[in-house]
Amino acid sequence: MNIYFDLETVPAQSPDVLAQIKADAEEAKKNIKIPATHKKPETIEAYIANKIEEIDAGIDETYRKTALDGTYGQIAVIGMAFDDGEPMVFWSQEFATEEPFLLHGAFMAISDAFKANSMMRPVFAGHNIVAFDLPFLWKRCVINGIKPPPCVPFKAKAWDNTVFDTMVEWAGFGKTISQDRLSKALGFPGKGDIDGSKVWDYVKGGKIAEVAEYCKSDVIDVRRNFRRMTFQGITS
Repeated sequence: MNIYFDLETVPAQSPDVLAQIKADAEEAKKNIKIPATHKKPETIEAYIANKIEEIDAGIDETYRKTALDGTYGQIAVIGMAFDDGEPMVFWSQEFATEEPFLLHGAFMAISDAFKANSMMRPVFAGHNIVAFDLPFLWKRCVINGIKPPPCVPFKAKAWDNTVFDTMVEWAGFGKTISQDRLSKALGFPGKGDIDGSKVWDYVKGGKIAEVAEYCKSDVIDVRRNFRRMTFQGITS
């Protein structure tokens, strides 16, 4: 059984995380070092003002980057499909507080499919799944105190037979290619209006349903790419 898998993640929803980022920014302002070449008061004042502006501008960027770390960020949408089945997505309008329900729903679906397939260990296929999706998912399980099904290969290496990472398989170890570029190279449509950089803006703007559809399309893309890369449906 193949499980085509994708996550959409958002920045930390705990107010404490953003408060700490802001506190770190204030501390950085206090420790601005003036270059020795700056002697005139007006030059020093302009330099400090510019640095403070840079620090303030970096707060939002730092906050958004928490969406890439399961220690702080959260899962907003889980998308997956089993073999030829229709893609399914798990999400909630109350994304900030209902992450545990998404995990429970997804894990129940995986467990049921696992049992229905004679207990054969499934292959999880995804784009950058080894370096991102699976580690992020594992951290959120630990933090939420939710035990995942034993068939989820959290510690798999990219070359293990329990995973198929389309990015690694195509680009090679230590190299990258976006799923959009890979899909287009294989002759499939690319992404629409949403990409990973826009997920948080859509979610906080009340458009999480659109993000769920985007996640579903990513699952479809993963399945198409996987099948092309494993020569399924291609005859010599």
